[in-house]
Amino acid sequence: MTRWRISLMAALALFGTLPAAAGDYPYAGFFADTGKGEPAETTAARCALAFFEQRPDGSFGHYHIDNKTFRATGTVQYLHYREGSCSFDSLTRIETCESSLDLTDRDDQVYDMYIVYGEIGADRVAYTYADTPAEAAAIATGGEAELEDDDTGYYVRCPIDAAVLRAHIAAQDSSYSEGAINAFDDPASSLLKGDLARGVLEKLKSP
Repeated sequence: MTRWRISLMAALALFGTLPAAAGDYPYAGFFADTGKGEPAETTAARCALAFFEQRPDGSFGHYHIDNKTFRATGTVQYLHYREGSCSFDSLTRIETCESSLDLTDRDDQVYDMYIVYGEIGADRVAYTYADTPAEAAAIATGGEAELEDDDTGYYVRCPIDAAVLRAHIAAQDSSYSEGAINAFDDPASSLLKGDLARGVLEKLKSP
């Protein structure tokens, strides 16, 4: 991807400031990774295909729709494909995470991630990914950093009842191929607009 340089002070000013108090984990619940200004119906379709749960203790898990079971029986269930744990520094706004499972790339399971947060609202979280602790620190203090086009974005709370999503999470890890999981993890527009997402959403809305 094309790389570009930007003063992150301006970017973080655009995102806003972080309201979390020291020692608080800044957000929790079920979220999808989206672009700016994505319509709610697209976010709902995204969550129908895959979502992640950020837990109050800093741990997280990612889940994708079990397409085979849904096509065969109409049953909605989500399979676990990524897991890890994070710590958050409320002064620097830097989150440090360690992956313990990532089935999108079975050759690279354990790795660290660094995320600098801007605005953290009730339903939307602005983020910037960093490659190293030093880059994260530069971002947090308004320095320059080389970023990929998709290094900034938003986590948006899934517009689906959290209890409903939780009730459809299966106990097992995914056995799908890396390519299949990645297709749900970062869905193409055709998949977001397709019959699978629509069908799953209808099932999730059913009593």
